[in-house]
Amino acid sequence: MVQEEREELMRLAYEAQALQQQLQAVSQQVSMLQASSNEISNAITGLKNLKNASNSLIPIGSGIYLKAIQVDASKVLLHAGSEVYTETSVEEAVKILQERLTANEKLKDRMRNGANEISGRLKAIDDSARQMMKGMKEEQE
Repeated sequence: MVQEEREELMRLAYEAQALQQQLQAVSQQVSMLQASSNEISNAITGLKNLKNASNSLIPIGSGIYLKAIQVDASKVLLHAGSEVYTETSVEEAVKILQERLTANEKLKDRMRNGANEISGRLKAIDDSARQMMKGMKEEQE
C-alpha cells in the first residue's frame, strides 16, 4: 500500500508541476493581452484628441517624434493585417479599435477564468497530497 501511495504522490507532483507551467503560460498571455489593451486604449484616446490638434507630435519609435504643424484629422490608415493598410475615417477607426478592445477584454476574462480553474485544481492536488502524507505518517507510527 505504501508503494501505491508513493506512486500516487509522484503522479500528483507531476500533475501539479504541469499545471504550474500551464498557469504561468496563461499568466503571461494575460499580461500580453493587457499590454495590447493598453495600446488600443491609448490609440483610441489619441484618435479622439486628434480633432483638437493643430500642432502634433507624431511618434515614429524609440522615443523619436516628428513635429507636425497641420494635421489632416479626417482620415487615418488602419492596419488590416499582412502589411495591408486601409484608409478610414477617425470615427470608423475608433469603432474598430473599440471592438478589438472588447474582444481583448473578453479573451482576458476567459483566460483568467481558466487560470482560476487551474489554481483550484492545484489546491485540490495540494490538499490530496497533504492528506496522503498525513496518512502515510500515521501508518508509520
